[in-house]
Amino acid sequence: MHPKKNDTNKPLLSVRGVSKTYLSQRAESGTLMVLDNVSFDVEKGEFVSIIGKSGAGKTTLLRIIGTLEKPDSGSVYLGDMELTKLKGNELLEVRRNKIGFVFQDNNLIPVLTALKNVELPMLLVGLPKRQREEKAKELLSMVGLSNRINHLPSEMSSGEQQRVAIARALANNPELLLADEPTANLDEDSATSILSLLKKINKEEKQTLLMITHDKNVAKQAKTILKVEKKKVVIIRSNRPLLLLKDT
Repeated sequence: MHPKKNDTNKPLLSVRGVSKTYLSQRAESGTLMVLDNVSFDVEKGEFVSIIGKSGAGKTTLLRIIGTLEKPDSGSVYLGDMELTKLKGNELLEVRRNKIGFVFQDNNLIPVLTALKNVELPMLLVGLPKRQREEKAKELLSMVGLSNRINHLPSEMSSGEQQRVAIARALANNPELLLADEPTANLDEDSATSILSLLKKINKEEKQTLLMITHDKNVAKQAKTILKVEKKKVVIIRSNRPLLLLKDT
């Protein structure tokens, strides 16, 4: 059951009874279930990591939360908004303004400078040029790249590229930041730097962050750790014992 609208303590993100299957020739039934009745909450301003083996379903879960995939059953709420019921322009609006994405491959546009890459989400929502430039410069300064704003991705290290991707994800002040293996393609020093940056953004900017990782050491940077195993989500570490809901 979703929290009532007058509940001032309701979580920012609510996942309720989410299940997902895929067609599979390898499975005897012809379908493969990857998530089975998954329910959990993420509070506003929280840093949560989700771990699990390759193929466990953690990226599928993140994509469902980010509205990039639909579950077979169940619901995802962002505040009072039921994301799993949105369609068309409503989905685009949520992706542009309420959810920021940081991918394993930074997905920067190679022909655009760092500044223009960060400006792009703001351009899509019609923000005037001067405001776009000012905000992009502020974000690049926040991630430590004020001296690299006019560089192309090919002129930056992998760690710097991922910093640009984080700045871009924050461009439209998202309520929720989703990071899918943000350190997987980085060397140890760059990975440590990116994790420190994400923790800083979470702490100082009060940015709610949900991060997927297969690395337990990376996951430990979050205050709350969940694990996807056997198609379910279980608590590894949390200051909130009622994080997972048995009744949905």
